[in-house]
Amino acid sequence: MDGAEEVGIVCSNNTEVLRMLDSISRTRTLPKVQVASTKAELQELIQWTSPSVAILDTTLPDGSGFELCRTIRSSAALASTQVILVHPDSLDEQAATNTRESGANDIVVLPIHSDSFSCHINQFTSAYGRSVMRVPVAMDLELSRNGTTLIGSVQNMTTNGLGILLGRAIDTGPVNVTLHHGDKSYSEIEGRIIWCRPSSDGSGHSVGLKFGKVPGPAQALLVQLSLFQVSKNSDGAGITVALQGGFDDRTDFAPLLEAVREAEHIDFMMQRVDYLSSCGVRSWCLFIEALAPGVTYDFRNCSLAFSSQAAMVPMSIGKGEVVSMQAPYFCDPCDREDSRLIETRVVRRTTGDLVPPPLHCHICKKTLDFDDIPGRYFAFLGQ
Repeated sequence: MDGAEEVGIVCSNNTEVLRMLDSISRTRTLPKVQVASTKAELQELIQWTSPSVAILDTTLPDGSGFELCRTIRSSAALASTQVILVHPDSLDEQAATNTRESGANDIVVLPIHSDSFSCHINQFTSAYGRSVMRVPVAMDLELSRNGTTLIGSVQNMTTNGLGILLGRAIDTGPVNVTLHHGDKSYSEIEGRIIWCRPSSDGSGHSVGLKFGKVPGPAQALLVQLSLFQVSKNSDGAGITVALQGGFDDRTDFAPLLEAVREAEHIDFMMQRVDYLSSCGVRSWCLFIEALAPGVTYDFRNCSLAFSSQAAMVPMSIGKGEVVSMQAPYFCDPCDREDSRLIETRVVRRTTGDLVPPPLHCHICKKTLDFDDIPGRYFAFLGQ
């Protein structure tokens, strides 16, 4: 039996981890998951299945996840298995030492947001979710090809394409696109139909379009419309606001401010924010200042671009808390940069210094070097 193709994740019997995996599987594709309770059972299961990811509690009934991770790292047959350790609290010096000696690729602490947990898994495989965010949008459009025009509607958009509903099928290939938004029309947009299939509700055909050349005014509209997505948290405690793209002098946060006006708590998901100009930072800070009095908020999965601004411009996080962030590492043996998502609770404070978690390369398994000055990069933690 070749279990490696059938089992993608082996994990400890941790109720919180299993709940998050179940939550992730409702909206993303997860491979087969197998669960074991003890260190001995986990070791046997991992050796039998060679999973792509092993999620291990650091404390197990008959040992520790640190010890099991060392066993995995010593096995040539399990070289491709990436290990995520799950720790019940912030790292102390002993836990940090154990993490370094174990060879773990990643470590998280509980509790953790399911979206953040999904991002930790995504660091080691591309099989568990989309790389871009689909934002629901209601907008009419026209598709033109060889003198024939079809009228349809936009259902959702990403930073690089549209999800469309048409009354009839259309062949794949290039098209010219005209968008109608409010009282304005945006034409001369080049696109390509990449797939077409009957819609699930039988109302027409669902179509995927990828952008080609997009004129400036249309580009500004698309960037603004795909800027954010608001959703209710599954536990009923507040909302999640996922942002993407760049913040610059054209970015208007007024629609977002209106969308979150009644919120009591906001989880800002920042992993897809890839650029912030000085004007964009100023607009974002004004948005943070304008949030309703009494609202609480935090920042999760912060990109390198946003994390750097958080260190330099304290007002970019206002009264909120950075819960998790991308951090720059470097693998000297592989001579490559390696950005990793870390929970800020695994950044230790020792005699006034800030110490990032000791993580390991998923290729050569050697310890990664932190590729910045910790005191500067994590400056917001000392504020």
